[in-house]
Amino acid sequence: MSDKLVSEARKARILAVAVYLSQQQGYQWITRDQVSEACGASAGAVTSAFGSFVELKREVVREAIRTENLPIIAQAIVDGNTDANNAPEELKRKALEAFL
Repeated sequence: MSDKLVSEARKARILAVAVYLSQQQGYQWITRDQVSEACGASAGAVTSAFGSFVELKREVVREAIRTENLPIIAQAIVDGNTDANNAPEELKRKALEAFL
């Protein structure tokens, strides 16, 4: 398996774990250390896969928008995330209604 495929698989695994943790404990509350421990990677590997932890959190929101994960979208809107605030109006409305 090429290094690029391994890297993409690792990145997908880290993202999936970050989404899962966001669903379980809240988007605002996930930490790099929690993500790294849950996916069995070093904290440095988590950061390296996305360039920064902030970018990983942005990807969590983008994935939530793609999959219509309403709780994460609502939390990201409240947190001031640009991607969440730029989501389609109907999706934002549904997310906030579900959140309340």
